[in-house]
Amino acid sequence: MPDRKRLSAAAIRQTMYAALRRNLGSAGFAEVETPLLVPAPGMEPYITACEVEFHPETDVGSPRTLYLHTSPEYAMKRLLADGMGPIFQICKVFRNGEVSPAHNPEFTLLEFYRPHADYARIMEDLEDALAEVDPDLVEVTSTGDVVNLMLPNGIRCVLNTQRPVHQVWMAVKDQAWHFSWDAAAGRWIDDRGRGIELMAKLHEIVQQFAGLDVAF
Repeated sequence: MPDRKRLSAAAIRQTMYAALRRNLGSAGFAEVETPLLVPAPGMEPYITACEVEFHPETDVGSPRTLYLHTSPEYAMKRLLADGMGPIFQICKVFRNGEVSPAHNPEFTLLEFYRPHADYARIMEDLEDALAEVDPDLVEVTSTGDVVNLMLPNGIRCVLNTQRPVHQVWMAVKDQAWHFSWDAAAGRWIDDRGRGIELMAKLHEIVQQFAGLDVAF
């Protein structure tokens, strides 16, 4: 017998992908594809890559350890350095050891870059992309520096840019996080030293409360 729950989830996933591609494409983003198997892991100290032992069956190359990418960030930034952009990618990523009821070591990630834009413009891109996915499932509104995500069951996630201290604050239910820009990592990281990244946490929240398995 067909598993109707899985079929429904697959249909929602494809609808979501189509909406994201439609929205980002209309906004001038080009979709790119970069390798999943890379010669070196990322330099994030709080993320562990999955190792893959490569054994060539011909005389080309030599045995060595490769890695499943933890994100397409570095490959995409090389494309940006070559003059591409705006660009986006929807791909599988792998993070060894990261598992919880709402977190899988293999998951789907949306990564996008708009060159020469500030964080406010990037937040607008994210708002537009989420609104396009399913306006009935995740309602996104913004006022000034505040972005509200209305999730099912009346749950609200609030993102608030704090310009004087150069932070982004996020809150949902009785939890709150403060994120500061880490120039070396190129990411917003929580200021309590826990290694929590803004977009990864947003992914976890949307997945937990809206059932969407996608990271931004």
